[in-house]
Amino acid sequence: MIPGGSIAALASAPGASPRALIRVSGSLDDLDAIFAQPIPRSRGAHRLVIHLGDGAELPALVAVSVAPSSYTGEDSLDIVIPGGPAIVERVMRVLTNAEGVRHAEAGEFTARAYMNGRLDLEQAKGVAMTIAASNADELRAAQRLMSSTQGSRSSRWNERLSRLLALVEAGIDFADQEDVVAIEPSVLATELHDLRAEIEPGFSSSAGSEQRTDLPRVVLAGAPSAGKSTLFNALVGRERSVVDEAWGTTRDAIVEELTLPGGGRIELVDLAGLDDAVANALNAEVQRRAREEIERADAIVYCDPNSTFDARLTGSLPTLRVRTKADQPTTSAGAADLEVCALDGWHLDELRARLAKLVGLTGAAAGGAIAARLDASLRRAGAHIESAELLASSGSVQWELIAGEMRLALDQLGVITGRIDPDEVLGLIFKTFCIGK
Repeated sequence: MIPGGSIAALASAPGASPRALIRVSGSLDDLDAIFAQPIPRSRGAHRLVIHLGDGAELPALVAVSVAPSSYTGEDSLDIVIPGGPAIVERVMRVLTNAEGVRHAEAGEFTARAYMNGRLDLEQAKGVAMTIAASNADELRAAQRLMSSTQGSRSSRWNERLSRLLALVEAGIDFADQEDVVAIEPSVLATELHDLRAEIEPGFSSSAGSEQRTDLPRVVLAGAPSAGKSTLFNALVGRERSVVDEAWGTTRDAIVEELTLPGGGRIELVDLAGLDDAVANALNAEVQRRAREEIERADAIVYCDPNSTFDARLTGSLPTLRVRTKADQPTTSAGAADLEVCALDGWHLDELRARLAKLVGLTGAAAGGAIAARLDASLRRAGAHIESAELLASSGSVQWELIAGEMRLALDQLGVITGRIDPDEVLGLIFKTFCIGK
């Protein structure tokens, strides 16, 4: 995301409606020139007039929130205007043409709330999952995250561990001074044991504990030379599978992790072409392994350039029937769910979106994957604390090693509390948001 400046976005649904809501966050000084009168610097709803240019003006209801008491922690405006698409487009153009104001990126309002200390990562994750919730259970889980119970507990654990680390490092730094007494190893071991005993129950109650830890497995299946390997390479973005017109080029299953729209991930598997007419024992073994991979799969992408799909291949597994090589003519009247061309990328974005739906990686599930990642951080923190405890209980205490394990534990707790900024976790959270959130 681009740091700094003021941001604006349509926060209501696009399209015609009686009213539309435009959200702005940043500096009120950037916005004063847009209105016929100065923006009040007090919290509340005000009737203001927007300059549209060429002498045109538009009355608007503007809710003002003053930093730091706003969602983002910055000065913010919620502008309510008539919902005609032409009006909305013109107001957005006026806003983003103002000096210092630009279009918001997806999730940038919530990202700013996090950066300004208004939300921790658990709460931001809860917002993402609330937006994506498709049923009452998912909504309740998201609301539990937004209450930030886990985040506040992690903050307390962080503070306790920081105090203990300060004592350990004081003993290391001032070991030659008699008036500085390092914490006794037995006392430290007891403190670490008690802290770990508090953290471990959080493994089962944290948001990610009920999420599967393995990735959904999706296989590309079909006859030899059906374009599976070319499609596989196009989806993963590199030449991972050998591509050739010769029959049987792919023999062993090739597996790559693929990130889908919304941040969900799958294991994508390129299989050998399926053909019952095998000529020798080697080919028979290749066919056996390919069918085993299909049995292990969570879903199948059935590839066929002629759209002559055989229902016996897939059984009851979720299946997406894809006509490959869509740049070539076909005389088949078969019904494909989607036509793609891996060579020029035609419909590949649509295929990625369909894959997410095929294995249930909707926005809410992607939010669950985020929860699982943060739960893993909590588990790693517990493991580092246990290592420090064991080192403190050993006969020959090595304070530098103990301090190192404690710092690693603090790093993992920081993933939850937001005191460190691992790009991968932040990216997963905020790219699941839509514009205006």
